[in-house]
Amino acid sequence: MGNVTEILTTDLDTLPVVQAWVGLEHGRRLPHRVEVLRRVKKSVVCRLAGVGPGRSDIIAKSCLRETGMVERQVYTHVLPQLPVSRLQFHGLVEVPGTDFCWLFLEDARGDAFAPDDPRHRELATRWLAGLHTGSVALAEVLALPDRGTGYYRGEMRAASRAMRENYDNPALSQQDRELLDEMLAQFDFLESRWDDVDDVCRVMPRSLVHNDFAERNVRIRDGQEVLVFDWEVAGWGLPAVDMAHVDVALYWSFVRDVWPALDLETLRRHVTLGKLLRGGIAASKWSAMSLATTWPETANLQSYGRRIRHDLKVLGWTRR
Repeated sequence: MGNVTEILTTDLDTLPVVQAWVGLEHGRRLPHRVEVLRRVKKSVVCRLAGVGPGRSDIIAKSCLRETGMVERQVYTHVLPQLPVSRLQFHGLVEVPGTDFCWLFLEDARGDAFAPDDPRHRELATRWLAGLHTGSVALAEVLALPDRGTGYYRGEMRAASRAMRENYDNPALSQQDRELLDEMLAQFDFLESRWDDVDDVCRVMPRSLVHNDFAERNVRIRDGQEVLVFDWEVAGWGLPAVDMAHVDVALYWSFVRDVWPALDLETLRRHVTLGKLLRGGIAASKWSAMSLATTWPETANLQSYGRRIRHDLKVLGWTRR
């Protein structure tokens, strides 16, 4: 789970992550080293070597308490009830006086998920079908964030607002502003068609969605077990937002007995909408936040704009 950026071997008992781990339960052993895998503004991910069952490694993740609680709910109350492989959850420790916490998980050792590998694609498709169909009945009894169409409409409006507010950033070229004009027009058009977005989504029940089912968050262990982590943006929503890398016909073969009203062509349309919402709108929102800086991510925005344009065409929603 990640590449090592730093290795710590001395005074480990003074590290906040080790103190949190030891404080989980009396008798927890100290690691013989701590490997820092990722360090960003609101998150640190470490590997605690040799502290888990059978001297296995444990992953420790520092994150905002709000998202940590979502991940704990998924690992402890949702995934154990579903017919899918999962990582073992070892606990959550809140950091006093802050909005942060530490999550402790089994290390997801395995091969990086490769969507172009037919075997990986088949495994991911089967796993997602089990996740989606198995979790539908839990949506009414477990409190998780709403990731339905309203969530993505909010993401689109946030992206639009960031583009308008930072349109005059001196770091933007005339070509960049033309890109923003195009994307703002796309967003305005989608606002006008949002009833159609809702109509497409009504054909499938709401389920648990990972909401960031991408190569960086999935491992394949022993060539057969799918391990998925980083559930911080998970919630109840549209199954299709997880389905950018599935074999759609195979997925349908797994779910059609559970959802008999769903035909293959309708599912394909649903998947296209899922790509538009997550790979177009939500991704654009994250890059649009960079428009306030001296290094705006306009190359990424250009890619997401093409995604939106392509998916609108496939859906048959064309601007006049």
